[in-house]
Amino acid sequence: MWGKLQSKAFQMISHELNKEGIQWMVMRNYEGLPYENRSKDLDIGIAHKDFKRSHKIINNVMKNVGFTKIFYIRYQYALCSTYFFDDGNNLESLKIDLIDGFVWRGAQLVDFSETYERRIKYKNFFVPSQVDDGLMLLIKPLLTGGFIKKKYIKDIVISLENDKEQFKKMYYHIFGKKISDCTWEYIDTNCFEDLITFKKKLCLAAWKNQFKRHPFSTVSKLIEHAVLEMGRLVFRKRPTMFSALGPDGVGKSTFLEIFIQRLSELCVSDMDSLYVLHFRPNLLPNLKKLLSGKNYNESQEEFTNPHRGGKTNSLSSLVRMTYYWLDYLIGYYLKIKYKCRHNGKVIFDRYINDFLVDPERARIYLPYFIRRIFVNLTPKVDIAYILSCDANIIYERKKELTIEEIQIILDAYKKIAEKDKRYIMLDASKAPNQIVEEACRYFIQKLDDI
Repeated sequence: MWGKLQSKAFQMISHELNKEGIQWMVMRNYEGLPYENRSKDLDIGIAHKDFKRSHKIINNVMKNVGFTKIFYIRYQYALCSTYFFDDGNNLESLKIDLIDGFVWRGAQLVDFSETYERRIKYKNFFVPSQVDDGLMLLIKPLLTGGFIKKKYIKDIVISLENDKEQFKKMYYHIFGKKISDCTWEYIDTNCFEDLITFKKKLCLAAWKNQFKRHPFSTVSKLIEHAVLEMGRLVFRKRPTMFSALGPDGVGKSTFLEIFIQRLSELCVSDMDSLYVLHFRPNLLPNLKKLLSGKNYNESQEEFTNPHRGGKTNSLSSLVRMTYYWLDYLIGYYLKIKYKCRHNGKVIFDRYINDFLVDPERARIYLPYFIRRIFVNLTPKVDIAYILSCDANIIYERKKELTIEEIQIILDAYKKIAEKDKRYIMLDASKAPNQIVEEACRYFIQKLDDI
């Protein structure tokens, strides 16, 4: 949400960038700035060579305004930073993206310096020309996602009508004559969605076209891009992996529903970048379903009784434990890290820790030390929220477990939390919004200091 704090920060950033002689402009949704912003974030166009200096300037400004924490992701030609403010009463944030044009697989299709030459003045700062704005709205989502956002079509049409010859000239410059001749008619007639079928050809043509102009820099940027993306898969940005723990009836579902909405708002990210997974990555199928095959009927399961299964022997328990552990291990590297590689976050409703506090639920009857070994060998979440309150309150909410069973689980989680700082105890007797706000504060505390 854009308010007085964000407005003050933007005005101070504008002043400091101008003072240091840095060329910059607001790329999108500048109408209403500095007092209003209809976008979730603030996109600032800046030459790549000025990224480091500009980032330092912006960090100093944000710190002076009162923002103390930062979560940032570095791309080849973009630096995306989300700043967080917490005065004990309010939690606020501001996302600022530094962008140098548009680079696809190492090919710089749009250069900031060229866009800056065609800039226009808006109030006391600069913005792209209408043609540059429309062209970026067309090609960036098309080449990166294979779609054209419907909400941008009106702006693209206005851009075309403003200067069709310049738009066409820039389009041909990026993609080359051959593919442009085949696709320009769709742009000329505003049939933008028909371009989607040409996505692969457009991508290849744009890259080849740029390679012909700048072969060495294009190849080196491609290698740099590959290294950055591989690094994101190998090293997960933290904190991006969470879990909500506690006995049935404590309010995990309600907590998660509100938590992902609030986290999305604070991190200035789309809801589809937050993933809620039940218990495990689910890369491997349900074990009972796997063993039963077509005979498995989920509708016959008595889900209201978490301890519905019978006791298993040690060998069967070990097989179960190993199977589920493999799902966590393999699922983490093939599924979880991939979801977290950009601005994504994964939140588990329950996690492998359940095998320590309530192994009966998964029909695992093994000594505690063996279960602990498996848990210790499992990738750890960054923050594990434990929802806890009086066992009687939980029992009244959902009578799936006895009061005694609930208390055993609560005591076990409390014991774990006392030994590991990743586990955060939350009072589930409070209003859901209060619990979520407290959880978000713990998340912000885990971020880097500015």
